[in-house]
Amino acid sequence: MVDDSPMFISRLALLLRESGSDSEIFMTETYDEALDCLAEHRPDIVFLDIHLQNKSGIDLLKVIRLSGWNCKVIMLSNETKKAYRMQCERLGSVRFLDKSNDFENIPALITELN
Repeated sequence: MVDDSPMFISRLALLLRESGSDSEIFMTETYDEALDCLAEHRPDIVFLDIHLQNKSGIDLLKVIRLSGWNCKVIMLSNETKKAYRMQCERLGSVRFLDKSNDFENIPALITELN
């Protein structure tokens, strides 16, 4: 999980644990932390916020795709403009979720993607 909101990361981690997920969960808040975590752990699924403190999540999505890391990226945002969705899809995200309205659908989505 890459999100600059510790509260959102905690909520998402709790949701995943409550849904019975036994996957290891890594949480980062910045672009740089995320790069290090991705390189070290090579996760299967990445939840990525568009707006990070020091750089855009869209920039990180580009790096993930150019690096050849084989992970599924799910973009998360409260900014649900169609232009963001389309850009993220073009760059290879498998889904784009509205943090507020799609939050409860995340466990089912993980099951679907596995």
